[in-house]
Amino acid sequence: MKAQLFVCAVHGAELDVQAPPHHHTAMHKACLLLLWTIPNTSALAPANAHVVTPLISKPQLSRSSLLLANGGGDAVSTSFGGSLLRRYLDALEASPLPVKMITSATLGGIGDLIAQCLDSGGGFSAARLLAIMLTNGIYIAPLFSLLYELNERLVGEVLQLPSRTWQGATLRVTLDQLVCAPIGIFGFFWFFGLLEPLLSFSVHSLADYGALGGVIRNKLCLEYFEMLRSSWQIWVLPQLVNFSLMPAPLRVPFASVTALVWGVVQSTLANR
Repeated sequence: MKAQLFVCAVHGAELDVQAPPHHHTAMHKACLLLLWTIPNTSALAPANAHVVTPLISKPQLSRSSLLLANGGGDAVSTSFGGSLLRRYLDALEASPLPVKMITSATLGGIGDLIAQCLDSGGGFSAARLLAIMLTNGIYIAPLFSLLYELNERLVGEVLQLPSRTWQGATLRVTLDQLVCAPIGIFGFFWFFGLLEPLLSFSVHSLADYGALGGVIRNKLCLEYFEMLRSSWQIWVLPQLVNFSLMPAPLRVPFASVTALVWGVVQSTLANR
């Protein structure tokens, strides 16, 4: 379009060889004016207008943009918190598992820092903090991503129970607490129990790891059901709200906030 107007402006006489000279001058000025205003028409377009550039990219609205536009309104989407939420959701949509791993590791570390501060009898343990972060990032996030996906497929696709119905939400939470939570907590004891001594350089041989296995088994016998009961006390109501009311892209941030509280309890019980 610009090239055509440029040709019109420079060679205006070629459009109509019979026009008088003053008509050519007027046409020349009009074409130049149009050529000058084209780069500035974006200021007159709506904020959400799409620019069609088929040779470069196809403009698309991400799921997070649609969520904030439809659910949060302009006040939420343009606020500082809304901007951070948009960036997080965009990253979560682009790289789901890495973002979940980083989120879980970060919140697990914050929870352990709080737990260590509340534990007035002991000093700060960097090995414990790193072990908690690695356990949450490498073990918890991938495991629960898989378990939640299986949960959703079973309840949502096989049984065809929407999450916004009380039957669908209740069944999802029931499976989460009776299947996902016991598996996750059991593995947490083993993963964290083997990783922390390695990071603190307190294990030097396979015999030491053999003895450590006995310690972990004893800890499981003494504290597994207590931690599981604590999980049920903390997670049932938030997960019911999460599955029934929160849109799917916001369930991970919502659960992450609850995980921060649960991380304090988990870290405290695991390090008695």
